Amino acid sequence: MTKGCLTSLIIGVGLISLLIYGIVYAFEPEYETVVIEQKVGGQLICKSVYIADHHSWQYDIDYSYLAPNKDTIRIGSGSYYGREWEKNEQLERYGNWLILKTGGFQKVDKLLIGKVDSSKWMNFEISSEKIEKDSLWISQDIHSRMHWLPNQSSITRIDNGIVTVGYLYRTGETVEKQETRTITYKIDPSTGRPKMIDIELKDKNAN
Repeated sequence: MTKGCLTSLIIGVGLISLLIYGIVYAFEPEYETVVIEQKVGGQLICKSVYIADHHSWQYDIDYSYLAPNKDTIRIGSGSYYGREWEKNEQLERYGNWLILKTGGFQKVDKLLIGKVDSSKWMNFEISSEKIEKDSLWISQDIHSRMHWLPNQSSITRIDNGIVTVGYLYRTGETVEKQETRTITYKIDPSTGRPKMIDIELKDKNAN
């Protein structure tokens, strides 16, 4: 092997090594702790892991609440798949309950619900399965193609125990055939569990 070929080989191997190192390093998990001051008092401690690959990214977040009395309670976890984490979560108070909106699996939102003096918080993911197995949804005989894309639920408002959700789902063979309904839940003041109380057609495109 000539000196020129050997030099080219060494340079080539070096460039490939740098490329592989750059790819591996770019996809390493990134860890972050974010502290968010809460309007209800105290602080929300968010320990997140950011993971990315060639196709998408996600944030996995573990939440703890540092109450005004200085007790720290782990309240649950959330995930944001293929969407940004805004780092602005706020606990909402309803009676003796605290309610936190966060992300769930894929394009689904969920609620973490509990009390300041309890370490056992409820996890209520507003998935298509949970929505479409509810007796109120079934009673309205709504046609949908569950699990077909697009399919997503977004919590748009939490106010005095009323949770408003926008639910986008597929109705036909083509992607253009879809509907959005506004679904309203009421938090039970005794159990803290959400109950579906209303469904309203917001937008329809079935052409």
